Amino acid sequence: MRRIMNLILATIIFVSLVPFNTSAQDNPPVTTGTKATEIDENLIKSKGCKIVDNESSELFYTSAYNLNWKADNDKAYGGNVLHNAGQVGSTISYDFAGNYIAVAFCETYHAAKILIYIDDVLVAEHTPFANDKNLAVIPGESKIIYVNDSLENTNHTLLIKHEKAYVSGEENVKEDGNAYYDNDAYFDFIIVRDTEVKEEEPEEIALGASIKGYTDEVLDKLGYKAIYSNNEDIIYTWPFNLPQAKQMANNREYRFNLGQVSATLTCDFEGTYLAVVFGECYYAAKVVVDVDGEIIGEFTPHTDKIKVSDTVYQSKIFLIKDDLKPGNHTVTISLETAYTTGEDNVKPDGKAYYDNDSFFDCFIVQKNPTPKEETPTPVTTETPQPTEAVSYTENPETSDKNSGIVAYVILSAIAILVLLAIIIFAKRRQHEKV
Repeated sequence: MRRIMNLILATIIFVSLVPFNTSAQDNPPVTTGTKATEIDENLIKSKGCKIVDNESSELFYTSAYNLNWKADNDKAYGGNVLHNAGQVGSTISYDFAGNYIAVAFCETYHAAKILIYIDDVLVAEHTPFANDKNLAVIPGESKIIYVNDSLENTNHTLLIKHEKAYVSGEENVKEDGNAYYDNDAYFDFIIVRDTEVKEEEPEEIALGASIKGYTDEVLDKLGYKAIYSNNEDIIYTWPFNLPQAKQMANNREYRFNLGQVSATLTCDFEGTYLAVVFGECYYAAKVVVDVDGEIIGEFTPHTDKIKVSDTVYQSKIFLIKDDLKPGNHTVTISLETAYTTGEDNVKPDGKAYYDNDSFFDCFIVQKNPTPKEETPTPVTTETPQPTEAVSYTENPETSDKNSGIVAYVILSAIAILVLLAIIIFAKRRQHEKV
């Protein structure tokens, strides 16, 4: 009996020490090539996963994706492909936490090459080409083009971008008679297991850090606040173009204001601290930062072309100034040509440009500004001087004149007294005779 009990106990210990493997049995039965019409959404949910449709506000699109363009497609999830059509230069980014992700695109005749990055690493390339001229301007079958079921169970960033594919042939002539590159992309959905892994909150604002972790709540705890690009107190000059930036945002929250060389922005703030946040891009302009008429720094928010070409990649803290004088200040941003990308600055549309793009995100300033030190009024304390006796010498003429006046007054008084005495004496004599 004791042997049996020991055997059972050993078995329990062994099982408890063996890690539980969820990568295969708990993942959805989805592989590359699986059609959207074959996906069982209830089964997806039962595996702890969810479908992130192309209409989800969790996705971040850059032009030429447009929420106002729709393509009906009964072979896609939800019956349509909303963002018709992403083209070369467009990107999609998505932040998630978990160990599983799958990506679906619709096939088309003039298909762009789809590049998939996870945490800045290129993990897959696929061209969803359909050899059917009827699909030259419309999307076809929606299929899974990428699956990863062995990610580390932590926070990740998915980035999807598009390149020319050169697969359709026939000089890429579309139905309107014009020749195009193979640059159409019809994004459908993502499957993800989101485990909500939370990263530690930053304990300070670090130069070069991504702004992603610095939410309003985090900034508030650290004693700071953000002045975002859409703040009405910021004064922009052309070619900063907030309406164009909003259009790029497809009417959703968009943190950036798009500007180019010669554009400026001005903002008033208070306190001893200023951090400047810009989005990285390949064709980045040089940013010159001036506070109260003095240049405090300059930088070029340039990133590798492999990450992003004609659009913004991510926001970073590019400048920190923490020793300003207490009180009110004015910060002015000026954009200049950078000349850093090389390659004759040829963009995806085939035209050469200077390095003149900028994506302003926000300023970070003190939530409760350091009070301005009042200059005390100096109090003068004088040592009282001892009083000295005043001596002077009289003028002889003045002295004689004063003596004469005194003598005249005395004589007049005597004369009046004598006169009064005589009058009194006379009255007494007259009274006696009577």
